[in-house]
Amino acid sequence: MSILLDRPPIGEFVVVRRRVDGDIALISTFPIIGDDKPMPTLFWLVDPTLVRTISTLESRGIITWVRQNVPLEEMEESHRRYRTLRDSLIPPTYEGPRPYGGVAGTRIGFKCLHAHMAWHLAGGDDPIVNKVLAEFPSLNDALVGMAPATLPPSLLLSKD
Repeated sequence: MSILLDRPPIGEFVVVRRRVDGDIALISTFPIIGDDKPMPTLFWLVDPTLVRTISTLESRGIITWVRQNVPLEEMEESHRRYRTLRDSLIPPTYEGPRPYGGVAGTRIGFKCLHAHMAWHLAGGDDPIVNKVLAEFPSLNDALVGMAPATLPPSLLLSKD
């Protein structure tokens, strides 16, 4: 996993999605890591083709494109859904520090297509990714061969 993430994983993780050939494409971590360290990012892309494609799009200005073409209200709705899922994974009795923000900790707007695509591939309804996929065919090409998510987001990382 360290090779795919380009660093050792932080905390426990589960594989959420693979390519049809079995290669890991997406993992999820628990929102509280180790001794009360909050982790706002639940989903991590590890598929090299998809990561590279998104990095190329980001270097060519897709973040500006998203900010100009996706209404802030739609971004905020995506963040709200993500935050609701993430917070539901924290036991009600937990009293330590909590993760903040929405997708990957974003408080307002948009900062990272990697995080939004990871949320989308985990089953999140993300209007940003929906609009990007409609506009940028190279990203659709990178998704060819992606197997369905293996766990519904509501069941991820149950700590029972």
